[in-house]
Amino acid sequence: MADKQFEDDDPMELVGTFIEGDDESIEEMGLTFVEELARMDWSQEQIFTTFADPFFRGPHTVYRAKGPEFVKSLIRAVMGTSNPVGRQEPLHVIREEMSRADFVPLSALNRPH
Repeated sequence: MADKQFEDDDPMELVGTFIEGDDESIEEMGLTFVEELARMDWSQEQIFTTFADPFFRGPHTVYRAKGPEFVKSLIRAVMGTSNPVGRQEPLHVIREEMSRADFVPLSALNRPH
């Protein structure tokens, strides 16, 4: 327990995070975020918006490191199937699918929310 009450303007407040990792771990992290948000029944547009928003530091780290097209391809890989949240394929299989897939704008998919 803290020795003093927390204050709104406390200079020791945590204001940032540092996520260390190589390309593969950043990709795996991005895939995990997409799967988790899909399991919460978020739409593809909501998931992409989360990655693009700096407020969400984890997903935004993936967005900055890998770019918006990579994030869109992750979303397609997870949600562009008949079983969007039940994928069990390893990341290298999903990467192979992403390299073959043509880009489809998220707004064109018209998936139910």
